Amino acid sequence: MAYLNNIQNQTQRLAFLCFSKEQLSYDIQTHAERAVQDHELLIKQLRLGQDMNAVALTSEHIKLFQGRVIHFMLPTLELADSVPPVQAIS
Repeated sequence: MAYLNNIQNQTQRLAFLCFSKEQLSYDIQTHAERAVQDHELLIKQLRLGQDMNAVALTSEHIKLFQGRVIHFMLPTLELADSVPPVQAIS
């Protein structure tokens, strides 16, 4: 159980970090709705004893979070726009 608590703590820290950066190109509302939907479906699958479906759903949910982390780590294009162009040497 300590292992699971550690994973949950680390995931919450990473989520806080990722969601603290405003990203105009990322639809946070859609992401949040999808996350809630995944949790509701997971609970339903577990109640029905559909273990393999629950595992598949959990894997997809992890991929959703992974996508958010990757998006967080990408540089923003606004920063690239502020760099002056390189002038050709003649």
